[in-house]
This record gives sequence, C-alpha cells and structure tokens, in this order.
Amino acid sequence: MTEVRRRGRPGQQEPSAQKGAQALERGIAILQYLEKSGGSSSVSDISLNLDLPLSTTFRLLKVLEGADFVYQDAQLGWWHIGLGAFNIGSAYIHNRDVLSVGGPFMRRLDV
Repeated sequence: MTEVRRRGRPGQQEPSAQKGAQALERGIAILQYLEKSGGSSSVSDISLNLDLPLSTTFRLLKVLEGADFVYQDAQLGWWHIGLGAFNIGSAYIHNRDVLSVGGPFMRRLDV
C-alpha cells in the first residue's frame, strides 16, 4: 500500500514548525534592526528594542554568526552585519536590471 503524502500548509498540530518560523522571524528582525541602527548594536540594545529575552537574542545572534550574517567585534562586543548578508544583497542586485528599474527615475531627473 502506498502512503499518501500531504500537500499544502501544515496543520496546527505541528508546533515544531511554528517554533522554527518564529525563530526565523526573530532572526530576520535582528538583521533588520542592525540595518536600521547603522549596521551595528549591542546584544542588550537589540534585545530591548525587539522585546526579546537577552538569552534568546544571544542564541539567535550566534546562529546568524555561524552563517556569516553577523559578526561580533572582539573588543567592544558589538554585533555587526556580516558578509553573508552582503552576499545575499549582492545576489539581488546582480539579478536586477538596473537600467530598466532606474531608467524611469533617471528620465524624471532630466539632468
């Protein structure tokens, strides 16, 4: 007998998937906060502004650090946006046609 695979959205009975999604949302929020704060911040500042427990914030930063999305300054202890985040942004720019996107704006400037 062949087992039928379910498709579509997972049901409410899968709390581990929900926890994973929450962790991803929090990790993205940390990256967005670092971007808005000029690219660097302390763990306590991130924790306070995102309303996350300090231990959770630190754990998420360590995961992001493992993927090179952030790095920690050894002297000050501040966290900075890392090369992994830059590479993702570069891939986006590389895949965009700058002339077709920016052309209408440049024509409006009429310089």
